[in-house]
Amino acid sequence: MKQTLKTIYKPITKMEPIYMGGKLLLSHDQNQLISSCGETVTITTIKSSKVEKIILDDAVMSIALRPDDKEIITANRHNILERWELREPDLEKKEGKKNWISKGKWKGHDSPILDITFDPSGRLLASGSADQTVRVWHVEKQIATHNLRGHQNFVSKVMFHPDPNSLILFSASEDSSFKIWDLRKKKCIKTFSNHVNTVSNFSVSNDFKFLYVSGRDKIVTKVNLQSLEVVKIIPIFESIEAVISLPNEKFITAGDKGKLSVWDSTKSKKIKEQKISQITQQNENDPLVLNEYNSFVYAFLRDKFNQIVAVTNSQNILFFDLDSFDFEMEIVGFIDEILDVKYINENESAVVSNSEQVKIFDIHSNHCVSTLYGHTDIVLSMDISYDKKKLITGSKDKTIRIWDLSINSNENINENINQNLNQNLNQNSNQNQNQNQNQNLSKFFPKAPKCLGTCSGHTEPVTTVAFPNNSNSFAISGGNDKTIKIWDLEKMESKKTIQAHKKEINSIAISPNDKLFATCSQDRTIKIWDLEKMELIGILEGHRRGIWSIAFSPVDKVIASCSADGTIKIWSLNNFMCLKTFEGHSNSVTRVRFLTHGMQILSTSSDGLIKIWSIKTNECISTFAAINEKTWCLDMNHDEEEFISGGSDSFLIVWKNYTLIEEEEKLKNQEIQIMKEQQLNNLMHLQNYEQALDIALDLNFRYKALDIFNQLIQYQNSLSKVVSKFDEKKLVQVLNLVEILKALIPYSERHFQRMDKLHRESFIIDHTLYSVKLTNLKIDEEKTNLSINSDQEI
Repeated sequence: MKQTLKTIYKPITKMEPIYMGGKLLLSHDQNQLISSCGETVTITTIKSSKVEKIILDDAVMSIALRPDDKEIITANRHNILERWELREPDLEKKEGKKNWISKGKWKGHDSPILDITFDPSGRLLASGSADQTVRVWHVEKQIATHNLRGHQNFVSKVMFHPDPNSLILFSASEDSSFKIWDLRKKKCIKTFSNHVNTVSNFSVSNDFKFLYVSGRDKIVTKVNLQSLEVVKIIPIFESIEAVISLPNEKFITAGDKGKLSVWDSTKSKKIKEQKISQITQQNENDPLVLNEYNSFVYAFLRDKFNQIVAVTNSQNILFFDLDSFDFEMEIVGFIDEILDVKYINENESAVVSNSEQVKIFDIHSNHCVSTLYGHTDIVLSMDISYDKKKLITGSKDKTIRIWDLSINSNENINENINQNLNQNLNQNSNQNQNQNQNQNLSKFFPKAPKCLGTCSGHTEPVTTVAFPNNSNSFAISGGNDKTIKIWDLEKMESKKTIQAHKKEINSIAISPNDKLFATCSQDRTIKIWDLEKMELIGILEGHRRGIWSIAFSPVDKVIASCSADGTIKIWSLNNFMCLKTFEGHSNSVTRVRFLTHGMQILSTSSDGLIKIWSIKTNECISTFAAINEKTWCLDMNHDEEEFISGGSDSFLIVWKNYTLIEEEEKLKNQEIQIMKEQQLNNLMHLQNYEQALDIALDLNFRYKALDIFNQLIQYQNSLSKVVSKFDEKKLVQVLNLVEILKALIPYSERHFQRMDKLHRESFIIDHTLYSVKLTNLKIDEEKTNLSINSDQEI
């Protein structure tokens, strides 16, 4: 079967950063998340992960959403408040999407604005600033109605009382105090100083009787809003970032332990705690280790869906069941720099970023399906076995881990979760603690791949790992210690260690028949090894800089390599000579893969470009702009109809092959044009010039249209009648007004420049005449003076 060369790939999905810290808001219908991300505000649909953006001209410090979801207020780093209004699509104008329109800007404070929030009516906005003041604004008029002073440090948190009939405002400062303001009286009615560290959050009970205040001093303060007195101070024993009120004087806390807890405020007692946290690391052979990123920094209710949403230090947005605290879903706010990516199946991919975890994403919805915890330092590389059942990862912690992907099925993650939880709670309590924790992990997270074992032996970070193409029994790894190791995956031990290169090893590739493997290094060499004998059989030299990636051809006895010198080379495995060199990338070429049964090459570069090369013609067929920064990695799916790329700006892009679709569209257009040309000739023969003119204009046959115009003038004298039937678009097309105007613009600009120059030069005439007039006056004055002097002398 003849293979069609691939020429066109187009992005079909793009996963991008949506949250990089700061405030995260939930829409009134609870279907969208609103967050700031650099100089943009992102509005993310939770179910589909579809992202809308509001692009600003400065970094966003804080955001506020009006209760009806129709307006967003942003505060930038230059202390400017800007009002954005949602404009619904105009069906009459056939507008297909919503737009956010800026409705005005105004200066908010003299120092950075740290927090802003709407009141329940949506008419007022409160802002807290580093200038130690709280200001209340009338949003429509964009004027300040209150300027509240009294805090002795930065105002970090503001919140209105949720009762629409109440004009009460709460504010917290970095001086560990919080205040209650009565906006009708325009003054502070109570100041509380019982905290010894920063107040992090407020929450008002559903009956509006109590205010719960959390702090980083590990306590929650319960305030009676009627008497304005502290009812209780409840010790929590962890730094609290969020408090959420529940009915019956209960509340939920989330903090640096990464677990959700329910407290009874009447008894000052914890009545429920999350048994295992989604962000807790646990493996069979490892003790429970908490990571520095494993804390909650924010949490809020999504009560319409019976969920609680918690945000971690690593910008992961986790969704838990409100009743059982079972993990249900994860959205990754910020992936960080993507170092490697691999397809698991048609719907899922594994991603290695600048993190200790490996994340598995649904590439169509961009939801994080599961997270692999275990490494204690950044994961640098990974590979997936030929049957897609095992994953191997290498890390800066100098270890290699093997993961079982066979349990990562496509079943609903929520199915039987409550049943599993109940079964887990009824298990034998006499088992040791580590066994219980492992069982809890598998019960709570049925989709989480299980770590099968850890391989230790490298003395430096493991930079590359590889599975064979026909077996799961062994794997090969290489690292900064310049060695390669062959691992027996049944015994989880090294079978062979070889000092392979003089510098760091960047990539390992295994031949399709598992008889050879190749390594490449920063020492600018590629070495070919006999896998069975573990002997070096050839060295490939020719690159001028370090070599980043290598790949065996699936058909021929050749290997491709790419280097920091900006070139791609094809090498023969028979005589170890360079057969071809491809030049075209302006920066380092980071990855190379064979396409179309070895007839093409796909490459990525640190200039952000992806290129397809023809091996036969030695030419670049297509170039795609992937991202604005460096593209580090790519992976093809099994039929090469899709590939996925990632890079330094955290964009994960899925590309689809549109070659056949474009060719079919091209053939279809050619057929339509041939039919129209034939129809035009028939109409010309029948002297039906009116219809012929329409077709000639559609086909952009200008000379033919001119000929038809002449025929209409000469024989029928009905040109005006035909032209009068044209609409505006057709008339513009006939007269070619767009191109005429484009041609006239530069001439007009030069004409006006010339006229302006002549106008300026004309002033010299006025200046000359004025100068001459002054000279004559001076001469007359001198003559007059001379005559007067002469008369006096006489």
